[in-house]
Amino acid sequence: MKISKVKTQPTGFRAIPTSSLILPYLLEFEVPDFTHYSKKKGYVLSFKDTTVKDWYYEFVELINNKIEGSEYFPVMRFSDGEYNFLVGLKFPLYAGHSITEYIRLLLSGIKQKFFKKTFSAATAKNVSSGIYTREEIKKQKQHSVECLRRIADKGVMALHLNYSQKPFQENYHKPFKDWLEKNRISFSEENYYPFYFVYALLRGAERKKIFNRRNVLVVHSATGKKREAIKLSLLNEGVKTVSWCEISSSRSMYDTLDLEPYENIDLALIGAGVGKFNILAQLEELSVPCIDAGFIFEVWANDDKKHERTMMIPDSERLTNND
Repeated sequence: MKISKVKTQPTGFRAIPTSSLILPYLLEFEVPDFTHYSKKKGYVLSFKDTTVKDWYYEFVELINNKIEGSEYFPVMRFSDGEYNFLVGLKFPLYAGHSITEYIRLLLSGIKQKFFKKTFSAATAKNVSSGIYTREEIKKQKQHSVECLRRIADKGVMALHLNYSQKPFQENYHKPFKDWLEKNRISFSEENYYPFYFVYALLRGAERKKIFNRRNVLVVHSATGKKREAIKLSLLNEGVKTVSWCEISSSRSMYDTLDLEPYENIDLALIGAGVGKFNILAQLEELSVPCIDAGFIFEVWANDDKKHERTMMIPDSERLTNND
């Protein structure tokens, strides 16, 4: 089923705030290889009247073609952390919440907005993806905007515009769209794909097309045993070689990359937290697709982590392991 008028509320689903319905179509979110997650991420916004299945395979083919063509093509994921970083903290919308939950989230937002002096984000528990003062964020904002403008023109914004049974990030939908327009950053059918397509691409059956016999550059802060575990996981996926460009664990917004040592790279995988704007923009000189993989690095480092995040376990693995 596809809903062509987003003002129509899905039958049997919780209330969706109409102000967050910023695109023309609302699609049932069922991704190939990950159908057991469909109820958790029930709907996604789209510019076009299609199915999520067709849209996903279009994305897979696009990335594969960019790898074959040796072309700079950044793929950057956005969810609540990136939205907050760019447009500032936004208070929750009431629709979809119980009154108790709404009040709790509202009080938490007030505390963060008016009393917290730093911006901090985490990829997972005890895994920092950015710690900056509010003043640093303010000073670096224009650089991030310029980087994002380039990323949006050259590649894809993988936006979290999903609706699950429990409201999450939809209070940022309209503010973020308005912010893109204000900053003259392209947002269209050509450069938007769903956030979870990136996870599905790198964890599902189609990853064989992406990884097999590729020379991969990892841009990440991991060291020691964690780094070696990530490398081994990628090699086990069929990757030919893994090169490593180390960045700061929580200050990558300020990192300057030396890319001269890296030659014959087919694909770059990045885990840089909110510093990803700065990192992805610098990778243009490599002339390869650059995918913001985020939490997947935690799974490659420790397979048990796959239980902690949506779209980490494909249907085939779930059926095999009764997970």
